Amino acid sequence: MGEEADRKEVAFWCAFWFITNLAITFNNKWMLSSVDISPSVLTIAHMICTFVGCACIERCKIPQLNYEEWKRMFFFSFLFALNIVYAQYGLKLTTLSLNQVTRAMTPLFQAGLEYQLMGRNHPFYTLVPLIPVCFGVALTSIGEFELTTLGLLVSISSVFVSALKGVLSMKILQHDLKAKLQEYSFLLVVSPLSILWILLLQAFFTYFYASSDDDDAISTSNLHDFSSSSFMEYPWMLLFIGGFLAVLVNISSIGTVKRTSATTMGVMANVKQAITIVYSMMMLEPDWTMLKLIGGVITIVGAVWYSERKQRQVQNPPVPVEDSGSDIEKPETESLLPPSPTSNAGATSHPQSRR
Repeated sequence: MGEEADRKEVAFWCAFWFITNLAITFNNKWMLSSVDISPSVLTIAHMICTFVGCACIERCKIPQLNYEEWKRMFFFSFLFALNIVYAQYGLKLTTLSLNQVTRAMTPLFQAGLEYQLMGRNHPFYTLVPLIPVCFGVALTSIGEFELTTLGLLVSISSVFVSALKGVLSMKILQHDLKAKLQEYSFLLVVSPLSILWILLLQAFFTYFYASSDDDDAISTSNLHDFSSSSFMEYPWMLLFIGGFLAVLVNISSIGTVKRTSATTMGVMANVKQAITIVYSMMMLEPDWTMLKLIGGVITIVGAVWYSERKQRQVQNPPVPVEDSGSDIEKPETESLLPPSPTSNAGATSHPQSRR
C-alpha cells in the first residue's frame, strides 16, 4: 500500500511538472509576441509572485547572511535577472521551436564553464552527443525563414547566460552557502534583488535612448514600458497569471527533484522539449520547412543520447585502480543540471524550464 501511494505521489509531481512547464512556455511566448508585453515587465511580474510565494512557504523567514554573503547575492542577482530578461527577449525575437532547440545547447556551455570556474572535467564520452545537438541547431536556424541575425545572437547568447547562472547557482547552493540557503530561501533572497536590478537597467537604458538621436532605436527598443501612459494600460490579470505560473514551476521543479532521480528529470525535460518543438511547428508556425523539422529531430535525439550517456556514467563510475599502493581519483560524475528552481524563471536554464 505504501509503495502504491509513493508511485501515485511521484506520478502526480511528474504530471504537475509537465503541465506547469508547458503552460509557462506557451504562455510566455503568447504574452511576448501576441499581447506584446515587455520582457522586463513580464520578468518583474514573475519575480514579485515568486517572492510572495516563497515568503509564504518560508513564513517570511529571511536567511541570516553576513555582509559579504549579501554582497555576493546582490551581484549574483544581477546575473539571475539578466538571464530571465535575456531569455524572454530571445523568446520574443525567435519562434518557439527555434528557441527550444537552441536551449538544448545548455549542457555544452555548462561543461565549459564548470571546467573554467570549478575545475570540473567532463569525459569526452559524455560530450560526444552534444555534436549532433549543435548540428541540429544549425539546421534549424538555416530552415528558419524569418530568423534575424539579432534574434539568433540573442537566443544563443541567452543560453550561455543561462548556463553561467546555472553553474554559479549550483556553486552557491552546493558549496558556498549550502548551510544557509535552500531552494526557497535562495529564491526569497534573489527575487527582490533581481527586481531592483531590472529597474536600474530599465532606467539606464531609458535615459540612454532618450538622449539619443536615433529615433528607430527608441521606437524598436520598447523601453517606455514604465511611462505613466503605457504603464496603466498593461493587462494586469495576464501578468498575474504569468507570475502565478512561475511560482508553480518552481514548486513543481523542487517537489519533483526531491521525489525522482536526475535521469527522470532529464527524460521529462527531453520529452517536454520535443512536445514543445513539434506542437509549435505544427500548430503555430505554418511556414515551417522540412530542413527545420530535421534539425529539430536531430537536436532532440542528441539531447536524449546525452542524457543516456550521462546517466550511464553516473551508474557505472570508473573503478579506482590501485597502482603501487596509490589510488587514482575518480572523475567527477555529477549532473550538469543546476538546481531546479534556478532554471528558467525561471525558470531556467535545463532543457528546461528553459524559458
